[in-house]
Amino acid sequence: MKSSYYVLGIGYKVSDYEKKHPYEVWLDIDNADAPLVMLEGRGMGGIGGSFKPSDIIEPQWKEHLIISNTEWLIPLCIDAAQNRNMLDFKLVLETYNYLHNCSPTQVSK
Repeated sequence: MKSSYYVLGIGYKVSDYEKKHPYEVWLDIDNADAPLVMLEGRGMGGIGGSFKPSDIIEPQWKEHLIISNTEWLIPLCIDAAQNRNMLDFKLVLETYNYLHNCSPTQVSK
């Protein structure tokens, strides 16, 4: 079964001039429990995982969110953490659209 994702942000550290080590945040609409996918790097050197909204508001993720230009997710994750950890997918997509004046790229895997 294919999963459907939305790419919410991709960014690089300022020191990564060749843009070889991306920081990415995706939304997995097929995973209500842990819908936020945090990715770092590419290929064999890449790491990542799926996280709950309450995980994303932990301090260790702030730099990742800043680099990928997805810091706007923090208030949405705080609200979700206070609401049985249920992230409002519609609100996430509407907020992205408002901030970027377009819909996020959708990927199926």
